[in-house]
Amino acid sequence: MSSKQFSRRDFLRMSAMTAAGAALVACAPAAAPGAGGSSAPGADKSLSFWMWNTFAPPADELMQEKLNGWAEANGVTIDISRDADPNMQTKVMPAIEAGTLPDAMFINSGVGLQMTDAQALEP
Repeated sequence: MSSKQFSRRDFLRMSAMTAAGAALVACAPAAAPGAGGSSAPGADKSLSFWMWNTFAPPADELMQEKLNGWAEANGVTIDISRDADPNMQTKVMPAIEAGTLPDAMFINSGVGLQMTDAQALEP
């Protein structure tokens, strides 16, 4: 695997994209039920979420608490997978290749760059 220089500009770009994505998700209205919905009314909704453990365990616990609170408020079952950063980096590329990425992830910029290089990010 080749080593890619991570510049300040790359960091700022990745940070801006992350902040913009979070803002869009937070401001999005609830989806109206449509005639062609993929799940039956009353069906269980589930979401898979990967997150890397940071250097601050209280922050990790807070993140998990917030995710669980959001899931409960929205009637969603959330499957949270927490892992150490080096493990997360080695886990992402095989998941990209196998098409088994989770629905959402909280990752570091290195993993974000891997996903960008592999063109595995969706808007």
